[in-house]
Amino acid sequence: MTFDLTTLADRIRKHEAEWASLVLNWTYREVSPNYGKPTTSARFESISWLGEISIWATGETELETFRTGDSYGVNKLYDLIDEAQVEEVLTDLIGLLRDGVVPLDAFTYSLP
Repeated sequence: MTFDLTTLADRIRKHEAEWASLVLNWTYREVSPNYGKPTTSARFESISWLGEISIWATGETELETFRTGDSYGVNKLYDLIDEAQVEEVLTDLIGLLRDGVVPLDAFTYSLP
């Protein structure tokens, strides 16, 4: 399966109310050919969190987050089957930022 990477920004924008309540801003990167493995990403920033969602045409997806106040990070890798599963990534992100729920199978770290 090859993902349609052009829909990431639209999927994120569908959660505009959540992002506004979290005072979170997004910037989007265009699709890059990336040496034959196309990718795109979107970066977010708020007063207390920074992060990025990266998606490759193969469905490999990374969620990377970093809480600036205490140098705590939560990262998760996904192997998505279709574009609709991007919703799972966004739901995980909202749960983390709003409720402090760490996504299942995520990697957490804290910098000294």
